[in-house]
Amino acid sequence: MDFITLLRTSTVDEAMTREPLCVESNTPLSKALLALQERRTGAVLICRDGCLCGIFTERDFLKLANSECSFEDPIERFMVRDPVVFPSKATLADAIRKMSLAGYRHLPIIDDQSRPIGMLKIKNVVHFLVEHLSRAVYNATPEVPLVGREGA
Repeated sequence: MDFITLLRTSTVDEAMTREPLCVESNTPLSKALLALQERRTGAVLICRDGCLCGIFTERDFLKLANSECSFEDPIERFMVRDPVVFPSKATLADAIRKMSLAGYRHLPIIDDQSRPIGMLKIKNVVHFLVEHLSRAVYNATPEVPLVGREGA
């Protein structure tokens, strides 16, 4: 199988991080930031009654650096509402395309009831590509020019 076909047939489910960091929308910003630090991740999914309603990333925190915000305010005040999401059965090619075109480093993965089930991160994509690229290179048919063949 060639590399392009692999990306078109592989699903997000095969590369995503399971059990993403999630907090309730009323969680104080300080606790959400502490959770980001403890889990050593760059994004937290914001939920209301178990359903995804937003995302907060390191980039969002950097935007707050020059503002007058209270770290005790709820995270929902600072989150990106209604983030772009993908289902777990979406192709990896489609997810990578969306991440690349939009400049996303984190893509929430949800089930059919809008509950977060994973997160596709740039790190996941790189690991998937490295793992499968080595296989693709190893299994590739060598292309020897006609001149290099014996008897040509």
